[in-house]
Amino acid sequence: MTPRTSGKPRNNARKEAARNLQRLNPGMSYKQAFRQAGPDRGALAPHQPHLSTLLGVSSHHDIRAKYSRTEPDLTVPLGLSDTGHVVSINIDTASQGRGGTGAHGIVSGTTGSGATMVTMAIALALRAKNSPTLLQAALIDPDARVPSDADDLVDKTFRADDGSAAAWLTEQLATRQAALRSANARDFYDLPVDALPRLLLVVADEPRRSINYKSTPTAVSHALRQITAVGRQLGINLLLLCAHSSPEDLRQAIGHMGYRVSLGQVDDDLTHMLLDDADADLHRNVRTAPAGTAFLRTNDAQQDNGITQFTAAIADDALTAMVTATRSPV
Repeated sequence: MTPRTSGKPRNNARKEAARNLQRLNPGMSYKQAFRQAGPDRGALAPHQPHLSTLLGVSSHHDIRAKYSRTEPDLTVPLGLSDTGHVVSINIDTASQGRGGTGAHGIVSGTTGSGATMVTMAIALALRAKNSPTLLQAALIDPDARVPSDADDLVDKTFRADDGSAAAWLTEQLATRQAALRSANARDFYDLPVDALPRLLLVVADEPRRSINYKSTPTAVSHALRQITAVGRQLGINLLLLCAHSSPEDLRQAIGHMGYRVSLGQVDDDLTHMLLDDADADLHRNVRTAPAGTAFLRTNDAQQDNGITQFTAAIADDALTAMVTATRSPV
């Protein structure tokens, strides 16, 4: 029998990782650093960049300058490659010559891998670059997986599974469909820029529940299934955050995803499905990578195999405060 080891050394390693993360990121609270260090990882990827640095934001004036634009900016810096280059996605559609990565995406990772950090950094970056009239972000988190202090990273949050999220989603779909009919428009891109804000919808739930292709749908999963099908037309971008999915759970959802991010997977079959690559060395790298190291798969990545490894950016407290202070209430 394998001797039982004390949890203290691992916890000490996590505390040390949190202190190192604070030193690398001035202004980050210990609570945030400790949470991002993760309970099962023991160490963090070195030199995790601040999201504010990648965005070129150092004051409220920088946010206001970005908000003065009349066209949305949908390019999101995710982090840095091992060569120091910024790794980005563009959540615009890949069709109609718009050159985007794709409207919908998925971030999947084990507990403590940094998956929540990556997901919420995407939401914060888009809100930092686009005024509320151009883009809004909402979080649906029925099991309260995302820490409550992340509420400042989005405009609207639904945590209780009490029907409010389903009602709001239904209203969003109806409002956007009515706007298209009224303007005799084919899709969101035919509307005036200020007619409706683009919506980033972050869903922290497993696809077997949130999209629910094989069983009787709930009101929320029915609306989300509609969004995977027609969200691009309606100006809705879906971002799934999941932690405990099986390959079978993800099989239906992945076909709708223009970008996929994998962190700390322990299931090689899941890594294979997310990254569409059977390479054993890649699977081992994903399993053993420190927290905050992520692997991006897109349909148009510049890498030969379509996969880019990067150190994820941190949604630093200073940027969160600047965006919250500058952004008008929704």
